[in-house]
Amino acid sequence: MIRKGLLVLALATLVAGGVFAQDDSAKTKLWLSGELSVLGAGLRGEYMLSDNLSISLNAYWTTLILFSDVGAAVVARFYPWAGNFYAGLGAGYGVHLGLSGSNEDLYSTETSGFSVLPEIGWRIDVGARGGFFLNPLVQVPLILGNKVVYDNQGFGFGVGFRAALGLGYTF
Repeated sequence: MIRKGLLVLALATLVAGGVFAQDDSAKTKLWLSGELSVLGAGLRGEYMLSDNLSISLNAYWTTLILFSDVGAAVVARFYPWAGNFYAGLGAGYGVHLGLSGSNEDLYSTETSGFSVLPEIGWRIDVGARGGFFLNPLVQVPLILGNKVVYDNQGFGFGVGFRAALGLGYTF
């Protein structure tokens, strides 16, 4: 009889722990952040659909020595272990400004149009779950669309790079 009582108590503890764990994740569904890159900034609003999947809106601008990127995208993130690491893929609109050519003939290019935005990162809660968080991430904007070189226009492809640190708060 005592063994059955201990077994029921152990099962009740596991079920209650699972319920409270689900309730805790329900409290942290909306993640809002500002993102800083070398010479640039961004904004993101992320909504958790489940422990492993989220959807977000992301707007960014970044500049490095040889190129700059501006864009806005809807990004889906997958958290494989329902933890802090993620891989994301976005789609939206972007503009890529870059330099091409050789040392003797260096020229600028501009590509604007459909943007595919793969990303990887790590979301770190600072302190207790929820509240303030850090989000180091790397994105590689791929722009497909109108490419302008001098006065020539046509279909083209642009590739950028963005390393950023997101600082935000969750609700």
